Amino acid sequence: MSYIDLERGELMTGLEAAGKRFTALLRSLAPGDEIKPCEGLIWNVGDVAVHVLTVVRRSLGDRRRTSSPAELAQLNALGLNEIPERDPHKIAELIDADMDIIIHRVYPKVADDRRFPFHSGTTIGARQALAITLGEFTLHGWDIAHACGKEWVIDPHIAALAWRGFLDPLHAWLKKDAAADLSESYLFELEGEEGRTRLCLTDGTLHIEYNVNRSDDDFVIRIHPVDLLFVFPYGRRPAADAALARLAALFETI
Repeated sequence: MSYIDLERGELMTGLEAAGKRFTALLRSLAPGDEIKPCEGLIWNVGDVAVHVLTVVRRSLGDRRRTSSPAELAQLNALGLNEIPERDPHKIAELIDADMDIIIHRVYPKVADDRRFPFHSGTTIGARQALAITLGEFTLHGWDIAHACGKEWVIDPHIAALAWRGFLDPLHAWLKKDAAADLSESYLFELEGEEGRTRLCLTDGTLHIEYNVNRSDDDFVIRIHPVDLLFVFPYGRRPAADAALARLAALFETI
C-alpha cells in the first residue's frame, strides 16, 4: 500500500498499537527518569509524557485550538502547567483510558469526510487526525526512550503515514513572505514507499500533488521516511539534503 493512501483501518490499528507501545515505555521507566532532559526540547521526560496526554485529550473534550504556530507553543506550555502529574506510570494509565475511548467510541462514529478545527487556523479530516496523533506517539516515544537509554525503533511505514498526515495543514506553517517570490516544486520519493508527492510553492502559497511523476523542474528529494519525519516539518534534525534544507527553512517548525 502506498503511504499516501491514509487508509482508515490501517491508521486505527496503527494508532492503537502506537498508544499501547508508548504507555508500555512509560511503565518501564524507573523513578527519577521523569526529570531527565529530552534532546532538542525544552522539556524533560515527564513533560513530554504529559504533552502527549494533552494531545490525546484534544480528540476528546479539549476543543482549544490556535490561530498561528506561535500560539500553538503557548497552548502546549499551558497544557503542561494545567497537569501537575509527572509520574510516568500514572500518566500511562490516563493515556490508556483516554485512548480506549478514542479508538472504540469516538472515531468509529466519525465519518471520513468530516472536518475538524486544527491548529494555526486550519481544519483536518479524521484520517489526517489519526496520522498526526500516530506521529506524536512515535516521535515523542523516541524522545523519552533516547533520554532514558532505551531502544525505540521507528517503523519506516509508520513514519511515512505520520508525515503524510501533516501535509494537509502544512500550508499554515509556511513563514510569512518567505516564499512570496518563489515558484518551485519539491518532489518527495520516500524509500520503501510507493508513489511520489510534490510540494509546489507559488507566490507564497503551498499546493500539494499526490501520485505524480517526476518533472524536469522538480527538486527531487529521495529520503528514508524516518529521517524525513525528524527533519521536516518537525525540525528535530538538520537536513543533509540541500534541497530539503532549502524547503524546511521556509516553514515554521512544529
